Order: sequence, then C-alpha cells, then structure tokens
Amino acid sequence: RDSIETTIAHRTAGGLFRWKARYLKDEDQVELANQIKLVNRRIQKPLESIRPALTSHERWTLSSAALSVIGSITDHRAALPIPEIRTVLAELAEAVLYAELPTPPPHHKILPSAPPVTVDAGPYEMLLHESMRLFNVNGYRETSMEDIATAIGIPVSGIYRYFPSKADMLAASFRRAADRISGDVSRALFETTVPEAALERLVAGYVARSFERPELGYVYYTERINLPAADQAILHHIQRSTVESWTKLLLSARPEISPGHARFAVHAGFTLVVDLGRLVQYDNTEHAQASVRCLMEAALLGRPIPVSSDERPAGAQSPT
Repeated sequence: RDSIETTIAHRTAGGLFRWKARYLKDEDQVELANQIKLVNRRIQKPLESIRPALTSHERWTLSSAALSVIGSITDHRAALPIPEIRTVLAELAEAVLYAELPTPPPHHKILPSAPPVTVDAGPYEMLLHESMRLFNVNGYRETSMEDIATAIGIPVSGIYRYFPSKADMLAASFRRAADRISGDVSRALFETTVPEAALERLVAGYVARSFERPELGYVYYTERINLPAADQAILHHIQRSTVESWTKLLLSARPEISPGHARFAVHAGFTLVVDLGRLVQYDNTEHAQASVRCLMEAALLGRPIPVSSDERPAGAQSPT
C-alpha cells in the first residue's frame, strides 16, 4: 500500500528514476539500485510467508512485476479518481503477486532471434537499426549524427538523403513499431471471436516483438520526449488508438471491470513487459517469454491466480 501511495503522490516525477537513471553519477546509481532492492525485499518478506514454495528467483520476478504495474501510472496520463487508482493498482499488484509462473525446464530452449540487419538491407534499414541501438546504449542526446554514420560506414552527408535529423530516425522507428502493434489487433480478431483468446494472441505477439527488438521499448519510454511536437502528437494518437482497442477487447473479456480499470491494466501490461524484459536482460528463451506472458495476462485478465485461500496462513493479508 505504501508503494501505491508514494507512486500516486509522485506520479508526474516517478518516470525520472524509472527511465533516466543512466544520467546519474555512478555512486548515485548504486544508491538507487540499493533502494530498489530494499523495496523489493520488503515486498518479498510477506510474499515468502504467503507463498513459501516460491524460489528466490520467482520472488524477485513477482515483486518486480508488482512494482512495475504500480509504477506504470508514471508512464501515462489516463485519468481516474485517486480512490479508484488505489483500488486498481492494488488489484493489479495482487494479480501478478499470486500468478503461478511456469516451471523452469531442465534445459532452456533458445528462441529464434530477429533476423540481423546487415548492409545488404540497404542504408535506410541500417540507419534505423543502428540509430536505435546507439540511442539505447548511449542515450539520444549523447549520440551524434557522426556516431550513427560511423556505425554503418557512410559519410554524415549520406544520412540526410533519408533523414533530416536524429529526431526523424527516432520518429520513423517508433511509427513503424506502433503500426505493427496496431495491426496485430486486426489479425487477432480475425483469428478468433473469443475476446480472451484474442487477448492471449495479442499478449504473445507483444512479448515476442519486445524480446526480438528490446531496444525499441526502452528507447520509447526514455527518449520519446525528444520527438518534435508534431511527431509526438501523431505517436500519441496511434498509441491511444491501440490502447483503446485493447481496452475494448479486455472489457469484452471482463465486463465486470470499469473502462478506467481496463485502460490502466492495458498500460500496466505494456510497461510490465519492458520492465521484466530488462530484468531478465531479454534472455530470449521459451521460459523467459512464457513467464512474461503469464504476468502480462495476470495483469490484464486478473489471472492466473491459482493459489487457493487455504494456502495462505490463517489471518494472512493480501501481499499488497
């Protein structure tokens, strides 16, 4: 509950520590990391009592997921009355904390990586690929046009045949990713008329894309502020349309929740994938993706929550 109250109170500033930590001095990064570990351990202590069968890795995964869905409100401006925000965040956190993660296999199955982008794809594709890679590694402001040109072996003047500025490369990559996510909705609805099944397909596609191109999600949250105002507006409208499509589908699957609850859950699911992907360093294994899918489904659908009430100690309270 304290994490929820703190996040609500600092909603407008909360994204700074979530996405801008790279700009801290080394000693400050260490202090921030220690504070995050402390908050996780405070969540894990009652969780260990409530779910003693969990491994240490599972407790870290679940506590990180809970903090992610709570912190997701710093990444959007969807409106709800504060009492309702408290209720929704508590339900989202409880859903992921009680999720039953898939059992790790004896041998992790590595999933196919995205096809590498090479010079054979042409300079346009190379510019998009290398600019996002450098923005992810070094930060947008710290990456120069010269850095991007050097990475693909062309003169800086060659970039201007395709992009007038760094911001245009950023906008093109975001627009492409947003269009693909938006297009997934039509495909999912074509494949099934069952809302829950359609959502599961959307979740699987979203997670797979995130693991194939992890830099896109992280750079989106950290650097979208660097887009020109017109591009920010277009991207916002595309994202809002996608969120509303997911929200409508979620309401069909869960008519008992409010539109506001559904909208917050969709935003939480998107943020959770990026946060947990970073937690596992986008280790593209079948188990890692299955774990993230499980938790995104839990946030959206309020399940799976297989832990029965008699598994809780007498008098135990919800972990939130």
